[in-house]
Amino acid sequence: MMITVTTNAEGVITGWAEVGGLAGGIQIELDEIPDDLAMGYYRLVGSSVVRDDELYRVYKSKQVPCPSKKSRTELLEEENALLALELAQTQLRFEQAEQEHAALLLELVSKGVI
Repeated sequence: MMITVTTNAEGVITGWAEVGGLAGGIQIELDEIPDDLAMGYYRLVGSSVVRDDELYRVYKSKQVPCPSKKSRTELLEEENALLALELAQTQLRFEQAEQEHAALLLELVSKGVI
């Protein structure tokens, strides 16, 4: 498949697209395109794409390990807590608006407007 790749000054591939989809790149032909081609650890060597093991090791060392998977129940409990908080905040705003409305009505009545 013909693709266009962009590289940085060191020859590390920084992006790719099908031919015509990436301006200013270099056209190459690959039998198979790696899923992680633009992750920053492949180099363009001539017309070949080569994974740089040193860059790959650096990339992997910077990866943050995934937190432990939460169960569906735990996720739903967290969502429920957030929704309860949002509800309480909305109710508080509503009560404040009611109090302001009542104060305005009282002022209008006391001034003889209504």
